Amino acid sequence: MTVFSDEFEADAIPDLFAEFGEVVTLTPYGDDPITLTAMVPCNTDDRDLETSDSSVDVLEVTILRDPSSSYGGLADVTSKMTLVRTESEGSGSNPYAFTGTVIEKTDKWHILKFERDRITRLGRR
Repeated sequence: MTVFSDEFEADAIPDLFAEFGEVVTLTPYGDDPITLTAMVPCNTDDRDLETSDSSVDVLEVTILRDPSSSYGGLADVTSKMTLVRTESEGSGSNPYAFTGTVIEKTDKWHILKFERDRITRLGRR
């Protein structure tokens, strides 16, 4: 790391989480739920471009690694955990499951991939 990157991280990360952060609840398998702020993509209609599977919602979520930070965090990733978006419009309480894919891991954050089955309705209400 350079002095510039250290200073950029120190200044930019809090601003990014303040601007783009969303409260989520992570529940590691067999453990208590953790409520924290994570950066979640703006569009809630993300689809995995590799498979183009329209039956699955995909999120790539940025989570800080320091649980004592003002935004909360997750020090270690566990293979089985779920994520519920608590503030997003229309996100509902249907949880996303961690796919096991760690897209990026630094000493400051993780970028993790979560999926859930897309809920579709046929017919009229």
